[in-house]
Amino acid sequence: MIESDDTRIRPETEQLMSDDRLDPRAIERISGPAWERLREVFTRLNELLLSLSPTVRGELTTIYVKYFGPETGSRPFAVLWMKRASELTLGLSLPEASDVSALTDAPSGCKYAGLTRYLTISAEHPEIPPDLPAWVLQAYEAMRQ
Repeated sequence: MIESDDTRIRPETEQLMSDDRLDPRAIERISGPAWERLREVFTRLNELLLSLSPTVRGELTTIYVKYFGPETGSRPFAVLWMKRASELTLGLSLPEASDVSALTDAPSGCKYAGLTRYLTISAEHPEIPPDLPAWVLQAYEAMRQ
């Protein structure tokens, strides 16, 4: 088990450590016991977002991880909010014409320029929609230069 100044990295998150494209502060944030119910969901979402290109990376700000790469002009195609350990909100830069009923407008406190549709996953209902990989790819392709 790896230790940081104030947070222990749990074995379940050590696989995230192998990919230096995710900000280590994001790993520290989800490593606490409060994140146990959504840690696997975070891991799966992160893997999906980073899988689009070897140059895509996730950078943590205060309450969200933005996913971008040089091919997106450093503009994020996705942002994953981690405000509470009971909920993750993923914003995507889908083309305006995209009408995906499973996605919503921006929830309160989750607005980001260029993102058009949002998915909130709660600890009580941690299911990832089966169509999410296609939506993520569409967002990534829309932001590529």
